[in-house]
Amino acid sequence: MLRSMTGYGSGAASSGGADIRVEMKGVNSRYFDFSLKIPRAYMAMEDGLKKLVQGRVPRGKVDMFVTIDASKSASSIPRVNTEAVKAYVAAIAELKRELKKSGVTKGIQLNDSFGYLADITLADLLRLPDVLTPARDETGAEEISAAVFEASKLALTAFEDMRAREGTRLGDDIASKLGDIEKLTEFIERRAPEVVSAYKERLRARIEEALGAQMPDEARLLTEVAIFADKAATDEETVRLRSHIEQARGMLELDESVGRKLDFIIQEMNREANTIGSKSGDAETSHAIVELKAELEKLREQAQNIE
Repeated sequence: MLRSMTGYGSGAASSGGADIRVEMKGVNSRYFDFSLKIPRAYMAMEDGLKKLVQGRVPRGKVDMFVTIDASKSASSIPRVNTEAVKAYVAAIAELKRELKKSGVTKGIQLNDSFGYLADITLADLLRLPDVLTPARDETGAEEISAAVFEASKLALTAFEDMRAREGTRLGDDIASKLGDIEKLTEFIERRAPEVVSAYKERLRARIEEALGAQMPDEARLLTEVAIFADKAATDEETVRLRSHIEQARGMLELDESVGRKLDFIIQEMNREANTIGSKSGDAETSHAIVELKAELEKLREQAQNIE
């Protein structure tokens, strides 16, 4: 079963009065790329969540968003992060000194209600990021962590389901395009003998035109035609094209990550198409090659969405 690298999933859980919601979205990427947005106090979960996702999503860029509302939790008690406050105060004091040195503060009234703070109040400090943080006991933290993983598993399941549905649609489209490529390959195969026959008639006509009523040497004519047929032969290329088509069809049935393999097969098919095009001096065959390469480009774009 094919899986797309694009998808979305969400999950929710609650524990001890805390409400957790996890959302996941995925887009195309050559390798596995994981990004997590979670409240700073819970960043310790990042490695565990990454391993959880990577164990089931081998390829693609995955963004995970974790929202934790612990306002109803009995273990959530606001506390002041004094270290953060000190850091903010020191930064403000340093900024004030630099502004005074540069003369930027000329004509501006600076109130030093705290001795070395300018134009800032306790209320301002409390609104700064990470100054007020919830203090939780270890039991509450463990319960919330377990709930985060529970919600993450639900989101991951929904995410995988969507990717599987999208993969089915991609597989149907790829199968259809492989059928079109096979028809063009069949046309090139049928056209090959006609190309040689047409070359023989053109060569005969040119010789007769040059020699007048004198008949050309049939043996020499056949030799020239044989040389042309050998140079223009595309049997090996069309056989390999058919082989690649069957390989690609087989990959559509596999329950594993096949995006890179499929991309490689398409590159090989494009190589065969280029070789046939370089050998062909026939307008109809050249036209078929242009169509074939256009289908291969569409196929490549779809394959880039496959995990």
